[in-house]
Amino acid sequence: MSVRIDTKEGCWTIISVYAPQTGCSDKEKGEFYEALDDVIRSVPEEDFLTIAGDLNGQVGADRREVERVHGGRVGSRNEDGERNLDLAVAHDLAICSTFFAKRESQKMTYCSGGRKTEVDHIFVHVVTQHRPLVADLNVVLPPKVKVRTEPRIRWWKLKGPEQSELKRRVVAAGLPNPDGPVNEIWRLATRTILQCAKDVLGETKGGQKGDRAAWFWNDEVQKAVSEKKEAFKTWQTSRLLEDLAKYKNYKRRAKIASKKELETELLTKSEREDQAWSDLRRPHPSQTADQW
Repeated sequence: MSVRIDTKEGCWTIISVYAPQTGCSDKEKGEFYEALDDVIRSVPEEDFLTIAGDLNGQVGADRREVERVHGGRVGSRNEDGERNLDLAVAHDLAICSTFFAKRESQKMTYCSGGRKTEVDHIFVHVVTQHRPLVADLNVVLPPKVKVRTEPRIRWWKLKGPEQSELKRRVVAAGLPNPDGPVNEIWRLATRTILQCAKDVLGETKGGQKGDRAAWFWNDEVQKAVSEKKEAFKTWQTSRLLEDLAKYKNYKRRAKIASKKELETELLTKSEREDQAWSDLRRPHPSQTADQW
């Protein structure tokens, strides 16, 4: 697949590729590289050219006789890597990633079953008219306005045992005498109910607006996500198959937990909406049937 983009500096052709895997026949590989060669030759000479994708070839650390297009640094070369280098030399394309000194873990593009290798590459045209320049750039970004929210009572937890406990706390705390001034009664009742709700339901920490859908971030979901993260860190360090299996298991459990809570909340919300519409349709006691 290729796309040609008209930029201010000139036209830029980008070709996305996926080469046949190592186990494929030589005929299939030959047809692929012949087709790719035809596409490259059809690109106007003045275009900027980038070829990127899974070339399924290991070009290795040895760069003798191909110094212009290959920086070396990682692994050993295989037959498909030779094909990649032949393509690069034929069209004067530099294999970008091989020229940068990075840790081996940062250069590996494929990791599976204890095997690590670099088979994904980006090829670009080598331009000889200009020498490369190195510069340190400092780009000042506009400050990001942070909208913070105040701590809120977790009213979404008001169901089941929490309802009974909140009622018990409010009754035990006592509500003001209803015979007094209305505003004062309301102020005291509000303060009592809110304090009891904070004690029973707890409060959010506050923070940046939109950070998290807190209404379904309950203890069960939070625990499942934390276990998944720890399992992922363990697997990234060990790269063992048993740790990968554990990570996948925790990942599945976290997904099920969040989906279950989301469905429960949506169902509860739907029931509340149905009840609200039912209340709206119910005639007021002061109205007769004819008036309604």
